[in-house]
Amino acid sequence: MYWRAEENMPAKQSNVAEQVESLEYEAWIARWRPPTQDRIDKATALLHREGGQPPAPDDEIPQSYKNWEREQERTSRRKAS
Repeated sequence: MYWRAEENMPAKQSNVAEQVESLEYEAWIARWRPPTQDRIDKATALLHREGGQPPAPDDEIPQSYKNWEREQERTSRRKAS
């Protein structure tokens, strides 16, 4: 639903596309589940999973990102202890 800030009332939806978008958004909100640590871990594992083919030479992870990722792991280990 769209809101007008000045009146704190729903704005009039001008066309069918906006009404459909609003209904789809409300349906998505009804199905949305807050992230849990288990779901975060599964998503992270999926992103870090090796692919079936080796990366192209110009498609490898930059060294600066690898260093940043290592630093993030060290920081999280320090917080956990």
